[in-house]
Amino acid sequence: MLWTDASAGEFIAEHYSWFLDTFDNYKYTIQRADAIRYFVLYHYGGVYIDLDIGCLRPMDPLLVHPVILPRTIPVGVSNDLMFSEKGHPFMAQTIHSLISFDYNWVLNYPTVMFSTGPMFLSAQYGSWTSSHPPTPEHPGGEVRILPKSLYGKNAKPEEAPHSFFSHYYGSSWHA
Repeated sequence: MLWTDASAGEFIAEHYSWFLDTFDNYKYTIQRADAIRYFVLYHYGGVYIDLDIGCLRPMDPLLVHPVILPRTIPVGVSNDLMFSEKGHPFMAQTIHSLISFDYNWVLNYPTVMFSTGPMFLSAQYGSWTSSHPPTPEHPGGEVRILPKSLYGKNAKPEEAPHSFFSHYYGSSWHA
């Protein structure tokens, strides 16, 4: 499904009205685009992929994990590609943390990165893993990290010959 600004706002108003004021008052459009992806994954489950990412092969082998986030360089995880089961507690933690991370860092880039973007999601992953260690059922943890070799972003072809994804580096929100 392609989410528009209007349909995202309607979805939040209908299903998560407790978040509507924060959602509507984000200074930057990309903050709403970041936030809606977390809510949709929590609500429906599925796969979120940014429009500047292409698939190189079927994702079926990845669909065995409850949550998948891609590793980014130099640190953390990204929110440009995410997999989640419907109602997963990690995504619940993520959506419920958005309000407390809603700070204005003066400039758009740090404001977005730390309030809704990859650094926000990296903080959520760090918090999650500190309180949810691996188990015999999930020896890698319930939230799995897709390595650079399978994610392919910022990798030379020889570094990621088995990547599931190609990246076109749109980054239109930077402007």
